[in-house]
Amino acid sequence: HKFLIVDQNSKPMDLIHCLQSIMLGPEGRSNIGVAKKDDDIGDIGTATKLCKHGVKIRKLEGDLGIRGMRYESNAFGAVLYLPVLRVDRHTGLLLRCLLKYEIAQEPQGVEPEVITFFKFIRELIHTTQDREVLESEEVVQGQSTDLLGLLGTLDVLVSSGNMHSIKREIVGNRPWQWRKPLKWMFIISSILTLAFGFMQMYYGILSYYNQGKP
Repeated sequence: HKFLIVDQNSKPMDLIHCLQSIMLGPEGRSNIGVAKKDDDIGDIGTATKLCKHGVKIRKLEGDLGIRGMRYESNAFGAVLYLPVLRVDRHTGLLLRCLLKYEIAQEPQGVEPEVITFFKFIRELIHTTQDREVLESEEVVQGQSTDLLGLLGTLDVLVSSGNMHSIKREIVGNRPWQWRKPLKWMFIISSILTLAFGFMQMYYGILSYYNQGKP
């Protein structure tokens, strides 16, 4: 795999580090600036809730990895792009190894990005219906029935700047926040259109009677 080619001078070369590098994707490819870790970020909502309120969840194309995650929004909707998460009988073991590896690296200033990503997925998946939403978009693949149990083991206090930025984007730019202003704009526009129509009708009738006068 091309992501196995890493800088030997900057990080140790071992199997867990190679796995971490593959999941993170190429360095310097993150689409979100780093946020402050102590930001008070609210609940992003589950996958089902996000879809219900106009946020589409899409699979990241290519090999961008976790650092390629991004959230795009406007007044009409939003899209959350997530990397593919493949689940099999080895996922639990790999997750525990990555957890220990990244926690051991954190005192050296290395952010636990992979574990924080799994915690992010745990916020999205609370029920079987949430899991099925991600399955339908091919974000979650493989033996996903075990995923809820695996994510439930992540009761650790870890954080990464990039994941906080993604969450801050979601919380601060929810498409349903635009619905109320858009609703009032539609109502005002309808009222103005009706008023303009009545004015046209009034002046049309007035003009007709004026033409009929001697």
